[in-house]
Amino acid sequence: MKCGSVPLWPQPTGVTDLASQSIPFRLKVLRLEVRSSYIRRLLQDAFDVFRSNLENLVPSSCPEEASKEHLHDFLVTLEVRSEDRQPLLKLATNESYQLLLQSAGAAKLRAEIRAQSFFGARHGLETLTQLVWWDDTSLRVLTRAHIIDAPRFAHRGVLLDTARNFLPISSLRAAVDGLAARKLNTLHWHLSDSQSFHSTPNSSELVYSARDVAELVEYATVRGVRVVVELDAPAHAGDGWHCGSNLSVCVCEPAALEHVLRGTPVRTVQSRHQMTRPHYARMYLEPRVYVTQTWGASAWREAPALLQAGFRVILSHLDAWYLDCGFGDWHGGERGACNPVASRQTIYQHRPWTELVPRTLVLSGEACVWGEMVDENSLDAKMWPRAAAFSELMWADHAIDDVTLRDAQVRLAVQGERLVARGIGADAMWPHWCDQNPDKCLEQLDTSHA
Repeated sequence: MKCGSVPLWPQPTGVTDLASQSIPFRLKVLRLEVRSSYIRRLLQDAFDVFRSNLENLVPSSCPEEASKEHLHDFLVTLEVRSEDRQPLLKLATNESYQLLLQSAGAAKLRAEIRAQSFFGARHGLETLTQLVWWDDTSLRVLTRAHIIDAPRFAHRGVLLDTARNFLPISSLRAAVDGLAARKLNTLHWHLSDSQSFHSTPNSSELVYSARDVAELVEYATVRGVRVVVELDAPAHAGDGWHCGSNLSVCVCEPAALEHVLRGTPVRTVQSRHQMTRPHYARMYLEPRVYVTQTWGASAWREAPALLQAGFRVILSHLDAWYLDCGFGDWHGGERGACNPVASRQTIYQHRPWTELVPRTLVLSGEACVWGEMVDENSLDAKMWPRAAAFSELMWADHAIDDVTLRDAQVRLAVQGERLVARGIGADAMWPHWCDQNPDKCLEQLDTSHA
């Protein structure tokens, strides 16, 4: 914990009243009370994750020490008003929560979290985690807090591409852990692509079973994240729709199709089309039914045209939110498909919806980690902490100025440490000395291009 205010991330959008005093406690005094009979098991699972995250703050070489000052009881109460027995995260889901942390008597503390949905309650637990820290001898928690919070945008996602380079389930789980820690609610899983139809000596190991997918979805749900699986049709999987008798597929080469179908007779006709362009989208897609996602530079005109046509839009701008950009060209060239690397400052300041109309149809944004040059060894460092900068933009969407940027830099450094405590290999943000001397490390930041 740094000196000064508690470094919450993302910053709450409503009331934030935090005490300046804290008290030590041991994990064994932590207990749960659930006030929702419909999703008791799911709330218990979320609480178990919360407890595990606190355990990760305790260094293995420094076991908790008891003292007379410690809390004797730390009760966490979860109240969810929804009667949904199998909660699913939708665009209309209410993810708001209220957190009230206060004394419940001598050496007793109670944290009450009230929400309209399971997902809001889980976000409340995540915020409560950030009111706890390790201080060399014990965990400490604030003695009082009142927070009312809700996200600005319903869709807050990151795309992961496992088609180009296979990512093991352990890497995907770690990604979900990071998304949950920063209240990002969508893992967009780009599962198939032209390059995923290949044969290697070990290709039988580079697959996901139905059980793998189901278990990842369950793992993510407990952490407040939905998994959206993308099976390209047509998108990057080929030049367009390729029609055969009783079959439509998407491939670039007939030979690839023959390999996939293993001899199944099919007549393939290849054709290029512009179905995903705004003009054709208006002709064939119903705006009230379909949400469109636009990939490309922020200056491209697709998004404004789709918004004017009445489509709800998710933005993915390669000049700001592509986390894989700037690392060279996988074809062997010098520049690569997109340059330069999007810094956390660039990501944090990019608010394209301020210039788009109607703004109400912008469902927010999605950062992308395309997989041509990303594997399990590089994923964490390319995602974090830059995806955390993206998360506060999606959750709070604050106006940006010099003070905001300086404050964000200090708070984000703390969150990077918290990610590392959870086993996520977040990249370093600055020299460790700056953690305790931030004012001596920060320059006046230019926001003229924001």
